Amino acid sequence: MDMKGAYIILCSCGTLYIGETSRSINQRMKEHATDIKHKRTKSSNLAEHAKKTMHHICIEEIRVV
Repeated sequence: MDMKGAYIILCSCGTLYIGETSRSINQRMKEHATDIKHKRTKSSNLAEHAKKTMHHICIEEIRVV
């Protein structure tokens, strides 16, 4: 996805994360995945939620809005 704009990512607990980027959404998803993998909670609220709850973040099921 090379588009820019708003997106929604779902957590396995049902919580929705809504984000917005002026860069490629595909690139931002890669950054979120890396942040989650390395538990970088300062740069990603999504990573913070994953670390605190040990839930699965469904990045592969992103929805562009």
